[in-house]
Amino acid sequence: MSAESCVVFFGVRYEVAPHEIEGLELRTDSRVIIARDVRLQWYWGTDTVLFIGKQIAIMGIEGDLRVQVAGPELNSIMSDVRAKLSQARLDGEPMLHCEWQEDL
Repeated sequence: MSAESCVVFFGVRYEVAPHEIEGLELRTDSRVIIARDVRLQWYWGTDTVLFIGKQIAIMGIEGDLRVQVAGPELNSIMSDVRAKLSQARLDGEPMLHCEWQEDL
């Protein structure tokens, strides 16, 4: 059983279509394979979204209750993720995402 949480992630966010779920479950989705190849993290918390980049925190009762990231560390994360996304040729503008995940 999981609890509601807030995902804090720097990278790209993709909407997941129903036909893509099996590939994510089996870790055979092409975006996941490419992300692993360039050492990017990925997070698929619900059936509707996929994040690729760097997980900063999963906040909630079963996760982090407080997160702090200093400016230089955040700059380093953003630079590293941008370079790896470019290398991977993954589409999308990298951004800081803070997204609530319902316990479904």
